[in-house]
Amino acid sequence: MKLAILGNSHAACMLMAHREDSSVLGAAIEPVFFAYTGRSMGEFRLDGQDLVPGSENLRNQIIQSSEGQARLEVPKFDAFFLVGMHFVFPVLERSYSCAVAQSLLRTMLEEAELWYLVRLWRQVTDRPIFCAHQPLRAASPRRGSFHTYEDIQVMLSALIREMDVRLLPQPPETRVHDMFTRPDLTTGSTRLQTGVLHPGDDLSHINSAYGAIYLQQVRRELEVSAVSVARTST
Repeated sequence: MKLAILGNSHAACMLMAHREDSSVLGAAIEPVFFAYTGRSMGEFRLDGQDLVPGSENLRNQIIQSSEGQARLEVPKFDAFFLVGMHFVFPVLERSYSCAVAQSLLRTMLEEAELWYLVRLWRQVTDRPIFCAHQPLRAASPRRGSFHTYEDIQVMLSALIREMDVRLLPQPPETRVHDMFTRPDLTTGSTRLQTGVLHPGDDLSHINSAYGAIYLQQVRRELEVSAVSVARTST
């Protein structure tokens, strides 16, 4: 199975995890990473059934992360995994009505680069698309009354299913105080293009140990998806 993994700087933890241990996804899954820092992933354009970079800078970084591929040839991939790209998991106060919460979530999705790419993809393929929000910050618990991670995940999943996309939640073993990432998972996180360590006070970028945990979850989901397709076709 060939898997395209797209993301911004938050894909670095998964790229490094796979480089450190290529068996993390198993022998049956062949990943190709298409990643770029910042907001330039929104510069992708459709050319027939391919996604092509809309700028030379994006093209160069895509070539680097994918180890030589200047465009994403959609028909060659069996599944797609989109990471981050300003898809931020929101904090919602319990005082918000259901209608207000749904409106906030829908606006957030529409403004994220990740969902721009989903809309492009769905013009040319019906193959499985999975997504992950940017990692929760490794910060201190907030004061107040907020919806739980699971509450918000359910609301988001309902909206995401409208686009025929599966949300892969942040694995519970990586979270503390419900809505925060374990602080130890920020230690040793590296920049996407250079591999240089992030500053010690960076609470948003996560290390390869986190990346390995997430890729193991992706592997399980792909195995389930493959079984479901096989059953449907028999």
